[in-house]
Amino acid sequence: MNPKSPTLEQRVRSLEDRNYIHEITSRFADSANRVDPDAFVSLWAQDAIWQIGPPISKEFKGHDEIRSAFLGLLCNAWEFFIQMPSAHVIEIDGATATASSFVNEVSFRDTCVNDCLN
Repeated sequence: MNPKSPTLEQRVRSLEDRNYIHEITSRFADSANRVDPDAFVSLWAQDAIWQIGPPISKEFKGHDEIRSAFLGLLCNAWEFFIQMPSAHVIEIDGATATASSFVNEVSFRDTCVNDCLN
């Protein structure tokens, strides 16, 4: 065995970490699809910052703001809404991990989404 090759334990840990990160992304979309604010907020650290890009372009800090934004964006806001996460890229370096994914959203309603956040 190559001395620089990861051990079986390290390889299993990496797979577990990747699976956990992938699961978080799935739970993000699942909680949005079910409009479950408790499940959604549970995914965030107390001091988390949720940044939403254009066209919303807003930032929400902490559980209270995140819950409020979630409810404003999803509760009774859409006639139809679904999130579909894909293209997960997960990089693990020791005890540090970074991840990104692409989330497609399909929704319909008659007025602009920014109305719910004002």
